[in-house]
Amino acid sequence: MSVNYSRENHIGFVELNRPDKLNALNHELLLNLKHGLSEMLEDPQIEVVVLTGAGNRALSAGGDVVEVYETGKERGAYPRDYFHLEFEVDKLIEHTDKIVLSYLDGITMGGGVGLTIGGDYHIANEKTKWALPEAILGMVPDVGVGTYISKLPQAYGLYLTLLGPTLPGNALISLGLATHLISSNDWDNIVRELKEADIKIGNQAQNRKIIEVILDRYKAPLEPSFLSDIHEELMIHFNYDTLEETVKSLGESDTAFAEETLEGLRDRDPVALQLIFYKYFEGKKWSRDLCFEMDELILGYCYDHGNMKEGIRARMVDKDNDPRFTPSTIEEVDIDEIREVLKVPKSL
Repeated sequence: MSVNYSRENHIGFVELNRPDKLNALNHELLLNLKHGLSEMLEDPQIEVVVLTGAGNRALSAGGDVVEVYETGKERGAYPRDYFHLEFEVDKLIEHTDKIVLSYLDGITMGGGVGLTIGGDYHIANEKTKWALPEAILGMVPDVGVGTYISKLPQAYGLYLTLLGPTLPGNALISLGLATHLISSNDWDNIVRELKEADIKIGNQAQNRKIIEVILDRYKAPLEPSFLSDIHEELMIHFNYDTLEETVKSLGESDTAFAEETLEGLRDRDPVALQLIFYKYFEGKKWSRDLCFEMDELILGYCYDHGNMKEGIRARMVDKDNDPRFTPSTIEEVDIDEIREVLKVPKSL
C-alpha cells in the first residue's frame, strides 16, 4: 500500500509508503490519502494524527513531477486534476479540528511541505532537509504554502522561495516553520510515550498539554543556523521592490554569498522567479483556501505559457540540466502579464 494506517490510544498513525521514491506524492498515493485520511479525521475516536514517511530518508520529497510531466504530455494539456487532488488532501489537514503532528524526518520538500504545514506540531531532527525548490523546475511554490511564506519577513520569504535553499531543523525553528527539534534516536521513544499517554476524547486542551510535555522532554540543543550567518546580506539584497533591483544589488557585491546567489537565480526559470517575487506580496492578502485556488491557476500559467514542461524535462526526465527557458532573463519577462496572472478572478 502507498499509505499505511494504524490506530492506538485515540491516535491515528499515517505513514507515506513509497520509500524507493522518497515518498513522492503520485496520484495513487494522493487518492489513497484522500480516502484514508478523510476517514481517520472524521472518526470520533481519533483525537490525534501523526504523519510520517517510510524509509528513514524522507517524509516526502514532494509531488511526483515526473508523473505530472508524463500525464500532461500524454493528454497534451495541463494536468490540473493532479494538483486539485493534492490540494484537497492538504485542505484536510488545514481544516481539521484534530491535533496533527508531522515528523519532518529527512527530506521534506515542495508537496511534502504543503501536506504538513497546516498541522499543529512540526518535529524536525538532525536529518531534516526542508525546501521549496520549485523555481528550478519552472514552477512556483504552490500547495497553499505561500500563505505562510508571506508572513515571514520579506528577505526570508523571498530567499526561501526564489532560491529554494535546503533548511536544517534549527533554521526551521528560527523561522517558526517547525515547533520542535529532536534527535532522530528519540523518535521511537516519543511514539511509545504518545501511545501510553492519557489521551482523552473531547479534551483537546489537555491532550495538547500532554503532547507538549512529551515533545519538550526530548528537545535537542538549539544551535544557531546558517541563516544567522547570512542575515545581514539577506537584509541588504532581498528588501527591494523589484527582482531586478535584487539582482543588481547582488551583482554589485563581491561576497561569496552574493556570487553564489546570483548564479543560483540565473539557473532558475525567469518567469517563475518573477511570479514568486510578486506572489510574496499578493499572498499577504490571501487566506490559504484562496491561495490554493490561485496556485491552481498560477501552475496552469506555468504549464501553458511558462517553462514548467521544460524545467521538469531538463531536471527530472532527461536530466541534461540544460533547460531552455523562454524568456531567458528576468528583464525580458512581461511584468504586466505577471501582475495580471496574480489578480484574483471575481469568480473566486
